[in-house]
Amino acid sequence: MQNFFKLSQEMFANMFCVSRQTLNKHLQGLFKPNVLQWKQGYIEIFDYEKLIHIGELD
Repeated sequence: MQNFFKLSQEMFANMFCVSRQTLNKHLQGLFKPNVLQWKQGYIEIFDYEKLIHIGELD
């Protein structure tokens, strides 16, 4: 499975019709436990299982 996706913060925020600042505020909880990280021009997912689990909690 691919661990990174070419996607800027602005493009990702636009998918949800929010600003980059709002997107980053909501994603902070995923950066700290090393679930995902923004790199230059792409997003990298470190732990798919945690990401799926967090998504199922909502």
